[in-house]
Amino acid sequence: MTGETMGDRERAEPGAGAVRATMSTRTRRRLRILAFGVIPGLFCLVLVVGLIRTNKPTAVAGKPAPTFGQLPLLGGGTLSSASLQGKPLVINFFASWCAPCQQEAPTLESLYQQYRAQGVQVIGVDYEDLDTDAEAFVKQNGTSYPILRDPDGTLATQFGVRGVPETYFIDRQYRFFSIGEGSQEGSQGGTRILGAVSKPEMISQINGLLSFNGSSPSPSLP
Repeated sequence: MTGETMGDRERAEPGAGAVRATMSTRTRRRLRILAFGVIPGLFCLVLVVGLIRTNKPTAVAGKPAPTFGQLPLLGGGTLSSASLQGKPLVINFFASWCAPCQQEAPTLESLYQQYRAQGVQVIGVDYEDLDTDAEAFVKQNGTSYPILRDPDGTLATQFGVRGVPETYFIDRQYRFFSIGEGSQEGSQGGTRILGAVSKPEMISQINGLLSFNGSSPSPSLP
């Protein structure tokens, strides 16, 4: 009937309104569970995974460092681990939002200029950052060594990064030699913020790399 109303249908079907009310109650209950249970639980899980990733060391002296394929460079181009093997390497994980990274950047650039003639290659890895912020960081600090992009932290996870800044020294056989990291100064988004490594320590590690003959692993790593 064209003149039939909602009320008419509910009177004709006395259980229809109750069914709709029950469905509405169930929907509200599910939304409450999502809002107060599932979503916070997922957030905590993501946070815990992040903390595990940044606090579990995996680098061991004498063990091969993780290899990687062609990864994007800040400003264009790509770089792979294959092109780095055979050189003493200093790989520094950093982020523009990390204050100690700002302190380290001039030291790394200075040492790059000092040791590049001896074959030492410095690589920066920009960790969980925006392109524009990373570009501003590089410009501000006059960084000229290559900067790899690691916006989702995949490479950091492979290396076992425990916080930023963190620096890995890798020998000519592409094996871990030592790690440079300062004491924890704070945290951001589940990532530990570490203190800057001093210039004398970096010089000591680089000189150790240059003199290392590859016959035995460095005692600097666990």
